Amino acid sequence: MPHQPSLFGSAADASPLVHRLFFAILPDAAARLAISDRADMLRAQQAVRGRWIDPSRYHMTLHFLGDHSGLRQDLVDRASSAAARIATASFDLELDRLASFTGRKPTGVLCCTDESNPVHALWQALRRELSLVGLGARLESKFVPHVTLFYGDGPPLEPANIAPIAWRVRDFALVHSVVGQGGYRILANWPLSG
Repeated sequence: MPHQPSLFGSAADASPLVHRLFFAILPDAAARLAISDRADMLRAQQAVRGRWIDPSRYHMTLHFLGDHSGLRQDLVDRASSAAARIATASFDLELDRLASFTGRKPTGVLCCTDESNPVHALWQALRRELSLVGLGARLESKFVPHVTLFYGDGPPLEPANIAPIAWRVRDFALVHSVVGQGGYRILANWPLSG
């Protein structure tokens, strides 16, 4: 007798979960609110179609460590070991430009255009340490500091300067998420000196 599938599916029918791991800077509460206000103004001023990022998920990615079928403890351990060796002072960060990244879906972002900002030194130091623990092969060779506002369904935004949104960066975090399941889980964070 042939097997009849369940009306409710089975565990074998379910899509495998995708676990994402990355290092990020998280805005403080005041900066998060300012970013959210800027997104609200943008929605009101322009007919932007797409998926807007929930303010609880605002972050600036430093290094993406990949998508995996599960949360790999070996990867977490090596990444944590690299992060623990970072000796960088806290610094001020400003998002001062609205822009779009092109691709399959144009991405609306707020950028930090100051190339001398210490965020670049933090990115480079973390990149170096991740390479030393064997995690350098997948790392990006370029860094554009930004916070994503939305993934668009229409044309890219015209770049524009904005009134700066600033916050003091006092730490960075290793973040875990399961794609499609909402929030982020902070696995660990590392304070910056000063």
